[in-house]
Amino acid sequence: MPPLFVLCIDGLDIAYLDASPTPTLDALKRAAAHPGDDAYFRMGRGMLPSVTNVNMTSILTGLYPRGHGIVSNFWLDGGAEVYMEDASYLLAPTLLRRVAQRGGRSALLVAKQKLRTLLDDGATFATSAEQPAPWAVEGAGPPPAIYTAEVNLWLFDAALALLRREALDLCVIITTDYPMHAWPPEDARAIAYIQGLDRNIGALLEAFPSATLLLTADHGMNAKTVGVDLGKLLARGNIPCRVLPIIKDRYVVHHQNLGGAAYIYLENPADRERALEALRECPHVEMALPREEAAQRFRLHPQRIGDILVLADREAVFGPLHKEVERVAVRSHGSLHETFVPLLAHNARGFRAQENRQLGEWVAQRLGL
Repeated sequence: MPPLFVLCIDGLDIAYLDASPTPTLDALKRAAAHPGDDAYFRMGRGMLPSVTNVNMTSILTGLYPRGHGIVSNFWLDGGAEVYMEDASYLLAPTLLRRVAQRGGRSALLVAKQKLRTLLDDGATFATSAEQPAPWAVEGAGPPPAIYTAEVNLWLFDAALALLRREALDLCVIITTDYPMHAWPPEDARAIAYIQGLDRNIGALLEAFPSATLLLTADHGMNAKTVGVDLGKLLARGNIPCRVLPIIKDRYVVHHQNLGGAAYIYLENPADRERALEALRECPHVEMALPREEAAQRFRLHPQRIGDILVLADREAVFGPLHKEVERVAVRSHGSLHETFVPLLAHNARGFRAQENRQLGEWVAQRLGL
């Protein structure tokens, strides 16, 4: 049986595909434009908050965040700030674990080590570019640095080398979005990167022409020009709280821990209505929702989010700043404006999806999980 590929291209805003010549992906999209049941392409939606851990977990479980429990890159666990980078935080098994439970074989190749530790439970082969497994180095050589575009292309080389010697039921490749944080779609470096991805996807399909390929992203990407420190905003109204920028992780070069969504943990729950009013008066806040409404509307796990979810407008990001409002120059994500993602399928009879998490649903059905 040919392998089933799940490609999660971190930060793949459709603008990057529109700006770059991509003969392989263009051919797949053209096939999807004709009547048939094996090819599919459309723009769909990712999960909110539009950050990596939330969406990658949804893709590899087929569940909303309410079901798998990952609602941010980090959270307050008993009052302590904890990165959600360990499989113990998962409330549901991934496709990799379910394949293993059925006696199958799978591989997970990721750029960031945080995603390996979060998602690799059950994988027959697993590697990150940051801490590469010996088999990956043997097949593709030493990986480039994590803050490069080339590191993503290395993942495809390592996957191809592995698949040429090992029979697998499922192969998952997850890139890093450093190139999208660093360069806008029209930048020559971004175009070269997208072209490299396209060539490597073509190499996979040339080596395994009967393989099924599913491709999506965890989130899009936008240029941000305004930063808002929500803690300072609420302190001005004498509302003590802790603000968790949902995007915060160890890869600060990407986004400086500035993102389009935040959780507010109030010291005094009685301050909630005053806090909501103050937040909604901020011109850069698109939405401020109490816990219950946020959990219901975006299918979040209610015990793992703050008292309030705050979403920024298209141009704004939240995070710790010197002033309450500052001019910034950063490419980032997290808000509703970065939930648009491509959904592409090849040799995938019956695949239909409107959300990225539905890739996981379809794979489970296809593999009889």
